[in-house]
Amino acid sequence: TPDVLLVDYRLPGTETGVDVVEAIRHSCDKTIRAIIITGDTHGEVAEHCRSAECEYLIKPVQHDALVARLTGESV
Repeated sequence: TPDVLLVDYRLPGTETGVDVVEAIRHSCDKTIRAIIITGDTHGEVAEHCRSAECEYLIKPVQHDALVARLTGESV
């Protein structure tokens, strides 16, 4: 089981990164920490991520910000 999922929000077709996270969590029968990366700044995308208990980062993601989010350290 992975410790964290790092997934893009927009995927080919109609599936989103949140859909993938939910499928993996269901398959593992465990709430796995997830970070969604998106270039979409619309509020509904952020709400979709939050409602699925996913963190999210807006592209372009800086290396230090990603490492901080993964490790729980401040930037």
